Amino acid sequence: MRYITTSCTCNQRFDDSGFFGCVDCPAGTRPSLDNKSCVSLNCDKDQILRRDLLCPQCEWCPPGSIPDPKRENCIVKPRPPITVNGKPACDEFSVFNMDRSECIKCPNNLKASKDNLRCLNSCTDPLDIVQEDGSCFTCCNGNVPNYSRTRCVKKNTGVTTCSGDREIFSSDRSRCTACDPYTRAQRQNTVCLSDQCGANQIITWLGTCANCLAGERKVDQYTCSGSGN
Repeated sequence: MRYITTSCTCNQRFDDSGFFGCVDCPAGTRPSLDNKSCVSLNCDKDQILRRDLLCPQCEWCPPGSIPDPKRENCIVKPRPPITVNGKPACDEFSVFNMDRSECIKCPNNLKASKDNLRCLNSCTDPLDIVQEDGSCFTCCNGNVPNYSRTRCVKKNTGVTTCSGDREIFSSDRSRCTACDPYTRAQRQNTVCLSDQCGANQIITWLGTCANCLAGERKVDQYTCSGSGN
């Protein structure tokens, strides 16, 4: 006796009679390896689903690669993180995740604390100081940062005398700071500004006004040139 078998397509299984007919597998399934049933298209954790084929099927990723998050392509397997005593070694710009199994970059290029448990503030507030561990602390109770912004000190209640033409009070009024070239102290030595000079005047490096000499003309706010002919 000779048995006649049926050859089914890649998305069909044998019918219930055995090997004499084919039945389409429902959407989301595929034929089992023996073509006797339809099984889920769920792939193994190291497999991807090839939807680009005529009949979608699971495919193993080659050595050294793993499925991408959508499990549609194989990608190069990330290099294992460098570990110290079983923990990842985070750099100065990274912090540990909750279970300390990997490192996470701090946002905006902020630095991490020495224990890599938190990202540090940029310490931009006028009353902020930078502590020894690199974290920020805001001075309070009337205290202000010292000159190096490393500790809080009592605010100088005495009025520092800043009366020079090219010096102004610091933000905490604890010292005098020099003005930049071409500016001078104005508004009771609280700000450095250029003089508002006349039409044929220039600003000197002291921040004062000077007239161009006879026969000279103003080229820009800092320069007089020779004859205007």
